[in-house]
This record gives sequence, C-alpha cells and structure tokens, in this order.
Amino acid sequence: LKMRISPPHERRKRPTKLNIGPRHRHRPAKAPTLEAENALHQAIQSSRVLETLRGHAGPFFFLAYSPDGSKLATTGGDDFAKVWDAGTGEELLTLKGHEGVTIGIRFSPDGKRLATASHDGTVIVWDAQSGERLLTLSDVGAELTAVQFSPDGNLLAANGASDGHIRIWDAKTGEQLRSFLAHEAPMWFVTYDAKGDRLATASVDGTAKVWDADTNEELLTLGGHEDVVSRVNFSPDGQRLATSSMKVRV
Repeated sequence: LKMRISPPHERRKRPTKLNIGPRHRHRPAKAPTLEAENALHQAIQSSRVLETLRGHAGPFFFLAYSPDGSKLATTGGDDFAKVWDAGTGEELLTLKGHEGVTIGIRFSPDGKRLATASHDGTVIVWDAQSGERLLTLSDVGAELTAVQFSPDGNLLAANGASDGHIRIWDAKTGEQLRSFLAHEAPMWFVTYDAKGDRLATASVDGTAKVWDADTNEELLTLGGHEDVVSRVNFSPDGQRLATSSMKVRV
C-alpha cells in the first residue's frame, strides 16, 4: 500500500481540474467553487508520503482505520489480514485463520474487535489488541467479500459475492439471525447507515439497493451505472448515497 503525492517544489502551478467520470455533453460539469479549490490546494501542499506498507502477496483489497485512527488493518491477495501502527507503519499483528482469500475487514465501533470476511465462507472476529480469535461465523458455500459492524457493534453484516445474499449475525454470540437475497447477481459490498436503520448493497448487476435493516424490505433500487457497482456509502447524515463503478464513475 503506497500513497505518492509530489511535494510542492516538484509541481508546476496550474489551474485545478476536477474530473469525476466521463462528461456528458448535455450535462456539463459544474465549475468548482473557490472554497473547494482553496481547500484542495491546501491539502495538496501539506500532503506527503508518511509510510509505505508492504506485507501482502498481492494487491491490497480492503483497508480500515480503527475508530481512534491509531491502527490500520489491511487485506491482500492471501489468506490473512494485518494490523499496522498508523503513525509509524510498524506491523502489529498478522491474523491467520481463513482458508481462502481474505477480502473484507472492519473494526468494531469501539475499536476493540476486528472482523474479516473471506472467500472460504467465514467471518472471523478477532481481538484487535491481542489478535486472539473470538468467533468464527460460517456460511458454507458463500464467498464473502465485505463485512460491516452495525453502529452499535451488536450485529455483523456480510455479503456473498457468489450468491447475492446478505447474512446478519449476532456479533457477540455468533448466531446467524437471518439471510436474504439482495441481488440476483453477485454482490460486492454492503454497509450500514450511521443509525443502523438501513443497509446499502452494491452489485455486478449495475445497481445499488437500500434495505430496511430490521425487516429486509427493499426501499430503493438505484441505477445509473453502465458497469459493476463496486462500492456504496451513506453520507454521515444518511440523506445521500454515493456509488462507484468499475468505469471510474461516481
């Protein structure tokens, strides 16, 4: 995992250009506001590479900061996860327990637990400090790709890449509470809103969907992409939803 932002003396000054996805002739992109331009300039001028993390066999798949920002957890093209000191880049833990490629990773809201999801059909919950395995949540035959704690930390949601189902577990006992079909096509991502009332999913069928987290009722189906929808996230206030696709469009 490497972030490279050139220092100010290596860059020539030029007007800021924001380009998110292909432009449509009938809907020209709005010019950025002066406030946004100034914020972008300040961020670039103050940015620099802090650490370069190496430790996975393949590309980094997912990463997650702990709630207090002190740790960074990663998955790559292998069957384990790693936890790093976010300030120094020191490797703190290597979490081994999956028997397939480990994809999803997420800290609990209090930062004490860490959950990983794997193509082996399991979610493992770990002690984020010691690396001890606390729970193994299994659904045989499901290739799990993303995992999310509910905002109160009591539930875990994971999505099946192969079968389009969402699984919900009790995050403390490991009991599977329910499973339901969200997409007919494989699904890549699932997330809660800030209150835990809704779930959002992203699928290779080109849509994102919003669900009632208690009843599994489908609330919205969002189109607009011409390719796989790879990620979806709620805004902090829950009023908006951002989706991204493989065609570099948000």
